[in-house]
Amino acid sequence: MVLVLPFVTWGIVFAFLIFLTHSIVKFFLIPNLDSTIKLKILLKNFSLWLMIQYIISGFIIITGVNFLLAMIFPASQSFPINITIQESDLPFFFIGGLIMVIYPLYEIFNTELSTLKKSQLLAKDAMNDKLIEFCIEYTKYRDNTQNPKLPVMQLRNDNMLLVYTPDGTRYLTKNLSFSLQVQEILDYEGVQTSIESLELADCTFIESGDKYAFFKISNWSKRLEDQEQIKKLKSNQDFDTLKPFIRLNANEIAEQFSHSEMKSYLDTRQKLKTINEES
Repeated sequence: MVLVLPFVTWGIVFAFLIFLTHSIVKFFLIPNLDSTIKLKILLKNFSLWLMIQYIISGFIIITGVNFLLAMIFPASQSFPINITIQESDLPFFFIGGLIMVIYPLYEIFNTELSTLKKSQLLAKDAMNDKLIEFCIEYTKYRDNTQNPKLPVMQLRNDNMLLVYTPDGTRYLTKNLSFSLQVQEILDYEGVQTSIESLELADCTFIESGDKYAFFKISNWSKRLEDQEQIKKLKSNQDFDTLKPFIRLNANEIAEQFSHSEMKSYLDTRQKLKTINEES
């Protein structure tokens, strides 16, 4: 009995470690739910067969570990019997030990690995669809409005920006990426040149009405050379001098896409998804 106890103890320890690791993995693979709800789902899915599978796997793994230890540290075995391995049998015990350790884990985690792979593919598809939709909206806005400069009328304390939008307000969407920039006129040897600053902040379209639109300001620039301009903007000073305006962020990928081709591609892709789901 004394010889059996270490083997049984380690088998139970490995079974518990498998259960704990498996539960943690499943917990984090359950998307967009409260922690309490996730725990309830885990408890609901726990079964007698799963517990038996943990125990069997634990003992198979400890057996495999003992095979491996018998080749390296014979005195560390927890088997109730001592294994003496001949040199000619080393490959058999080594491969057998690895299979005993790896295969039970694969059997238990196979569902979660498949779920993770499927989630990654879905996330990649969603990212591609989002990029395509952005490119469609970008080209639609650019083609219909020529990406106009939109003069800033007021910057409120809640980082809401009121912008004058004489044309093209119906093409403003929350999916488009806008940036707050400043246009300055430099006089160089009698020649006046208009230059635009780097992005001072990111802007998200909120709503429009008549010839005005509201944008939400976020991610103000941390560059030291921009702080004076940002300070003036926040205090609603020197709008006439600084001439701040909203414009679309430069996007080389979107510039290369054709609106009609991308729209056709997205529609076809959605139809194929629907057919696959129905079948």
